[in-house]
Amino acid sequence: AKTLFKEFVEKNKDYNNEKINGFYIPVWKKNDIFYKDKVFLLGDAAGQVLPFTYEGIYYVMKSANILANAIIKNDPESYEKEWKKNYQKRFDFFQKLQKLFLSYNFMTNIMLKFFQRKKLQQSALKYWEGKTSLPSINHIFYKTIKYTFSK
Repeated sequence: AKTLFKEFVEKNKDYNNEKINGFYIPVWKKNDIFYKDKVFLLGDAAGQVLPFTYEGIYYVMKSANILANAIIKNDPESYEKEWKKNYQKRFDFFQKLQKLFLSYNFMTNIMLKFFQRKKLQQSALKYWEGKTSLPSINHIFYKTIKYTFSK
């Protein structure tokens, strides 16, 4: 990452910040803590960064809404329950995609080629628009393998 950042700085001469700070993106885990000792956690503190895509802003905003409702109801435990009801399956699914495609360089290359397909891009857009549900990880694995070896 440092090498890539140095290349970025060299290509962008307008950048004058001499101090370089890097931070890890928190990795979501099923057992992350949502509420403890009268303290609520959300966003990065709760590990609510979507695996594979590393999206976090959307989920922290949605989590804040869920948390506000839990506070209004005076029911702190409902925050975690409601969050899991709404997002647990999505986070599980994307964690599996992350393990499938980002564990090995050759799989990352296959993924990049696979996701260049127009039909797949249209399917992903339908999912993001809420017009379709998540496919199974087995279905994606099968399609990836089939695509890889049919070329």
